[in-house]
Amino acid sequence: MLSLLLLFGMVLFTVTLKYKNRRIVELNKSLATISFTDGLTSVANRHALDQLWQTWETSKDDTLSACAIIMIDIDYFKRFNDYYGHHDGDQALKRVAAALQRCCRPGDFVGRYGGEEFIMVLPGMSGDAVTTLVKNRIQPTIGALNIAHAMSDVSDRITLSIGIASGEAMPEQKRHALMNIADKALYQAKEQGRDQYVHLHYAD
Repeated sequence: MLSLLLLFGMVLFTVTLKYKNRRIVELNKSLATISFTDGLTSVANRHALDQLWQTWETSKDDTLSACAIIMIDIDYFKRFNDYYGHHDGDQALKRVAAALQRCCRPGDFVGRYGGEEFIMVLPGMSGDAVTTLVKNRIQPTIGALNIAHAMSDVSDRITLSIGIASGEAMPEQKRHALMNIADKALYQAKEQGRDQYVHLHYAD
């Protein structure tokens, strides 16, 4: 009888331990997902972007040596929040983020860069291809959302200013330069009237 009780206790302990270990693994995965995901829009966050670059540094995949970077800003979004309220502003951010994800290939990166700004990293994509993506996919997809924006100076619907940079992304100093060029292109798009894209190449 004692042996049976001991055997039952050992089995129960083993099952409980396996369950707890499985729960720990599941919780760790959940924490990792949370740490790399923007809490509002469910796209990647800045931490995930940093992790992406670290992965590229150690990768031997030659297709990662060049890429296109798209910096995206929702036009007059502060006015949108002030006029419609933060709840509608949050909903607009979620819809724009989901729309950008629908425009991507498997392996492309979409993240919230901060506030109303998003970033897309498109490995191996040429300058011509990324321009086509913006003109034929991203801009029409955002337009199809048909989100009213009564306080915009360029449209009665939400629009985007887009900065594009394409070129070599490796090694690290070239990647930083490419990011800076994309940011410069976004600034130009906003300065030139918004609701448009500007594409600068690495050598520009």
